[in-house]
Amino acid sequence: LAAGGPRATLAVGAEAAFRRGEPGEVEGYIEALRGAPLDGAWLEARNALGKARLYRERLDEAEAIFEANLSEARALGEPIHEGRALINLGIVHLQRGDPRQARDLFEAARAQSIAAHTPHNQAIAEANLAVLHQRAQRYGQALFHHHHAAAAFRRLGQRANFITSILNLADLYLLLGDTARVGRLVEIIDELGEAAPHVRPQRLALQGDLAQRRGDHAQARGCYAEAIEHLQAGSGSNQRLGRLLLSQAELALKIGALEEAEAAVAAAAAADPPPSAGALQRARVSLALARGHHQEALALASPPVTDAAEAWRLAAQMGDACWRLGRRGEALHHFEAAARGLNQLATGLPPTLKRAFMSVVEHAEVFQARARLEAGLPLRPEARAPEARAPAKRFNPAWAHRYPALIGQAPALIPVFHALDRVAGSESMVLIRGESGTGKELVASALHQNSPRAHKPFVRVNCAAFVEELLLSELFGHEQGAFTGAHTLKRGRFELADGGTLFLDEIGDISAKTQVALLRVLQEGVFERVGGEVSLRVNARVLCATHRDLEQMVREGAFRQDLYYRLRGVIIEVPPLRARLADLPSLVQHFLAQRVEAEAKPLRLSASALASLSLHPWPGNIRELENVIRNVALFADGPVVEYADLALTGERFPPPDEVSLMRAAEQLTESPAPPPPVVGEVAPQSPLDEAAWLGARLNAAGGLPQFKKMIEIEVIAMALRAEGGSITRAAARLGMKRPRLSQIILKDPTLTRIKQEAQS
Repeated sequence: LAAGGPRATLAVGAEAAFRRGEPGEVEGYIEALRGAPLDGAWLEARNALGKARLYRERLDEAEAIFEANLSEARALGEPIHEGRALINLGIVHLQRGDPRQARDLFEAARAQSIAAHTPHNQAIAEANLAVLHQRAQRYGQALFHHHHAAAAFRRLGQRANFITSILNLADLYLLLGDTARVGRLVEIIDELGEAAPHVRPQRLALQGDLAQRRGDHAQARGCYAEAIEHLQAGSGSNQRLGRLLLSQAELALKIGALEEAEAAVAAAAAADPPPSAGALQRARVSLALARGHHQEALALASPPVTDAAEAWRLAAQMGDACWRLGRRGEALHHFEAAARGLNQLATGLPPTLKRAFMSVVEHAEVFQARARLEAGLPLRPEARAPEARAPAKRFNPAWAHRYPALIGQAPALIPVFHALDRVAGSESMVLIRGESGTGKELVASALHQNSPRAHKPFVRVNCAAFVEELLLSELFGHEQGAFTGAHTLKRGRFELADGGTLFLDEIGDISAKTQVALLRVLQEGVFERVGGEVSLRVNARVLCATHRDLEQMVREGAFRQDLYYRLRGVIIEVPPLRARLADLPSLVQHFLAQRVEAEAKPLRLSASALASLSLHPWPGNIRELENVIRNVALFADGPVVEYADLALTGERFPPPDEVSLMRAAEQLTESPAPPPPVVGEVAPQSPLDEAAWLGARLNAAGGLPQFKKMIEIEVIAMALRAEGGSITRAAARLGMKRPRLSQIILKDPTLTRIKQEAQS
């Protein structure tokens, strides 16, 4: 600096002030240089001033400064400053959203630096070209410039810039699916250490992405949280914050933490600056799909995006939503668009990287989905849509406590319990299908009782019980004088269900006019009372049930197609009684117990009576069985109902054969197994026993902190088992916040295993 004189010192001070993040101080150095002859020091200081204007997004002022520097550098024969001016002008145009002009300027800077033998400028130009091509999804060209920039920074010994280039290169290789190379690049960064505060958030984000790709959700979660904390504290550019929050949301969706994902998406949208519009759009579509809101997902995904990397993902999401709604042709169209997008992104990649890119799981799934749909196969190997696929056939004892009105453990009933677990806590619209008398209303009630709306009204409407005009009045209410007999204002069932749940039974029996009115309130949430003009807004979750084949009715034109797709968010199929005869003893005992409460007359069924009931076809299902048991209880003389007593009801039941008698005898003698112990130890029987038991466990644990940890794990395990592996319900049972409980479970392999076993 001494050799360069005072002006050189001032120029270096201006640059240092900018790098310290104090752009306001740059003005002071510029004032000190005013009136001095135009030379390299002056250009150096004014370049720092332009970058300060650029930092504050005063783009017009920054452009004027860099244009002046470019002109004067050329006049003075200062090639280093000429190259810097070209690069900074390119950055101005990049921030303005003009990538074509930015690329021309970066290319000009690269060519000028090669001709002028200014390797630092060449490396900076290469790095900016790499970022520009990567943003434009020209991955082959981006790789070329990333490698050249990293090599140049390494030769120049510029450690901070070299680490930044390595991080950017690793980001790209991760996107392309070459995780082995990403691992090697991370090792290089670890050997070099961190050169600047902004490097740590980027490195943590990369490690989180790599962990998520490997399926290590606990590590990914920790990396994302730490990176976000650094950025919010001011370490590094906030340009990455929105993208990191979306990565956090994606991870939360993978582990089923919907509320956490929703909060992360909202935070990303509020970030300054927010992530790209396409990335936010895709995140919102993912949330809708996770909640089972397939129509909403299609609406959110339909606006086109210009970002090719997001466009193919949105197309794949639309394909998934269409398939779930039964629209196979549209699903194939969207998956074809997604496959074209992926092929376009892979253009220009070396063969090995292209293979790696196409082998990324989410990329390969697109081509597999397209092939399956083209071949006329289901989208996934299951024979039916995901809502209808058969889950594990093992009964979870927690269901008996969670859904006490649903009596039974037969394999045919287990998919119903799985569906209830999946959608009870959501706002998904549910269509409950099944024959008359199977208990569809009980399923609807269970959905309501286990939802966030449980403290609000559960309102039922049997649509088949009303003619058209009366049904409209029942649903929407009527004004005084709306029709003959309307002497007072009446509130409809939608109003009564505001904030709660409205159950529309026998939805397949409503008229065309009612279908139109119902579609409007489901889409817009508003309606008018019969005879009224004021629009009323309502917030009610709608559950529907029918014994009819709505798909056939749609094909015949008897039911509106748009209303059908609106209603069938999630379908729950309730099995007929003949498909779950193993539950017959439990159901009979339940109905007999109800009669005991009413008449204090204990009854039980003999093996012959039960065997006869098991041979009956039960066209009226459980409702028919309930009526039979009620009548049997009236006619039975003794405490045991025999086969002969069944004839007194007026029904004709088949005589039991030997096989059915043996099966009935086995069912009547079976007793449910006691619940498994929580910790595998004998519970203390007295206060002295309890003290000794606790003391022994404290000693075995190795001290109070370890003992407290042991107790915490055991209590969480108990809650997970009781709630069927649901973290949300276990957290409510324990009085904990769900994210905290989820974090504990993810860090403990035993709890993770217990959660998985309870869910299966």
